[in-house]
Amino acid sequence: MLLFSVGYTDNQLEFNWRDDVDPVQLNPELTLPHFTLFGKTTGRCDKLYWTGNFTCISVAFSFTRQLGFYIMSTYGPTFALVVLSWISFWMSADAAPARISLGITVILTTTTQAIGQRENFAKVSYITAIDIWMSTCFIFVMGAIVEFSIVNFLHHLSVRYSNNKQRSFIARGKKKSTAKDGVVANSDNDGCRFGFQVRNRLGSSPTKYQDVPQDDPVSNATLSRRYAHMSARIDHVAKIVFPCTFAVFNVCYWSIYLTTYNSEYHIDV
Repeated sequence: MLLFSVGYTDNQLEFNWRDDVDPVQLNPELTLPHFTLFGKTTGRCDKLYWTGNFTCISVAFSFTRQLGFYIMSTYGPTFALVVLSWISFWMSADAAPARISLGITVILTTTTQAIGQRENFAKVSYITAIDIWMSTCFIFVMGAIVEFSIVNFLHHLSVRYSNNKQRSFIARGKKKSTAKDGVVANSDNDGCRFGFQVRNRLGSSPTKYQDVPQDDPVSNATLSRRYAHMSARIDHVAKIVFPCTFAVFNVCYWSIYLTTYNSEYHIDV
């Protein structure tokens, strides 16, 4: 804040701060909703124009943002959203609708929260502390969606090979049953497909079973169990990695932020 004269030169009027008392006194009951006054600095700012010298004094007020307000309005809700995204790790791999709905809802809510907070701050070109926090929370939420995509893919592979195993047993069962009624088996040149012609005991027209797969049910069962174990293993690892990583980030973030917050150099939040 500047206080200067525009009608009288310093030969006619001069402003000076008092040295015997505090020159700037504030009402202790005066408060701001989102800021706290932590210091003030007085000085001189005399102006020199072609018409003469003009007296000028200045006072600079230093404010810090009230951390409690932003913890309740920004940090707390986004922290809860990140933790909420981890619930999908405890859901079954085949619960795709529930896990997708949860992930999309958390992503949209986090994005809306970030956009709403940016509208309350000055438009600056550098990265602020709140930008780092919101970006990291968004990365963790997106990571939960990516993790589910991988788990869901492996789960579908497990189900696919499990169905192949059942079809292999059915095909082998048909092959054995036709052998009892008199089966003529003709092998193709590649040795991978078989044609069966079956004539029942009543002498009716023959029944043909074409293209019966030669899938090994044991191999299908092994692959099914393998992919099911991999999907469950990824979910189990995510239950540990995501919370631990987010905890490490919080320790580093708040250690740096609070140290800087209490120092002379104040970063914007």
